[in-house]
Amino acid sequence: IKSVESTRQITASMKMIAAAKLRRVQAMQSSLDSFEQSARRMLTKLLSTGSGGESPYVKAPGSSGRNCYVLLVGNRGMCGVYNIALVKHLQALFEKEPGERMLIVCGRWGRELFNSLNIRVDRHFDQLSDTPTPEEIRALTDFLLELYMSGQADGIRLVYQEYLTVLKQQPAEKQLLPLSLENGEDGSPKYIL
Repeated sequence: IKSVESTRQITASMKMIAAAKLRRVQAMQSSLDSFEQSARRMLTKLLSTGSGGESPYVKAPGSSGRNCYVLLVGNRGMCGVYNIALVKHLQALFEKEPGERMLIVCGRWGRELFNSLNIRVDRHFDQLSDTPTPEEIRALTDFLLELYMSGQADGIRLVYQEYLTVLKQQPAEKQLLPLSLENGEDGSPKYIL
């Protein structure tokens, strides 16, 4: 009885800590989502005003025919299903789009699994925290931009778990580079920078 009560106290504490972390991450995600949408909309408008077709961020500078996939996995904890669903989604992407590719993994999870599945990982960024700071992200972004600008990769695609609700996430992918100008709006937007 004493061990059950002590386990109950420990799990209650873990639940309170997890709830506080969840609220903090949800608030952060909400503000980042609106920032990302606004930044993409502004960038699309700016690039669609005429000079966008010349930008290397709109058209890949190289012709290697190789995409770079950036896989965001969890670092620790009880996140096996979360990560396994991502790996299965990545495998389905690889089957759908055969050819030469690079894989960058962000997170500490899965080194042994990738080896057992014969999935070559070109680079690991396993020092990122669960809520990375801009300084932590800089090494990753610098590396990806160098790959893209040097022509070693014609595209950069992000593979991640899209947050739907607390109990439901689904694997998703997003094209980071080259930028798409398909949804550019007409007119002359005015911005104060």
